[in-house]
Amino acid sequence: MAVAFISDAMSASNCFNQFVIARTYRATDVCGNQAECVQTITVQDQTPPNLACPNSITLSCGSDLAAPDTSLVTASDGCGGGIVNVTFVSDRMSASNCVDQFVITRTYRATDACGNQAECSADDYYFTTLPPPEHHLPSAADRELPPPMCLRPDTSSVLSGDGCGGGATVTFRGDTMSASNCFNQFTITRS
Repeated sequence: MAVAFISDAMSASNCFNQFVIARTYRATDVCGNQAECVQTITVQDQTPPNLACPNSITLSCGSDLAAPDTSLVTASDGCGGGIVNVTFVSDRMSASNCVDQFVITRTYRATDACGNQAECSADDYYFTTLPPPEHHLPSAADRELPPPMCLRPDTSSVLSGDGCGGGATVTFRGDTMSASNCFNQFTITRS
């Protein structure tokens, strides 16, 4: 008896790795009698894409945060040969009491032509506040006072700002008085 492969008939598919093949064989005996059988082969891609998120980075100010960029994500079809579509899913921000100090977990999703998906989430962006710039006293702050006047600490006369553009809190830290042999002649350095 001789067995021969006759043909393959493939189902229509929009996925390179997802289809059905009907494979036909024919057996012929020495008298010329024939019989055929069909083998069904199902190819079902269930392998998610390979996906790698961008490396974590550290930024100084929240305003430096770039928009999500799918071109920074590396993705390929887990079965090979297919196109993978990468999309941005969401940003999740950690709780924080500072406008410029938080962590964002950025999530991307890769989807292959067969609908298989993979996601990567990473703490991509870490923010730390820059120290506020040096505080500047108004030009009138360095004063020579005739006795017996005294200038009380006044935080409202200090100009300050956050290096990242937010607000800053000014507090009085203390006075340092220079040495003097005269009760009404000395210098106060105020912090």
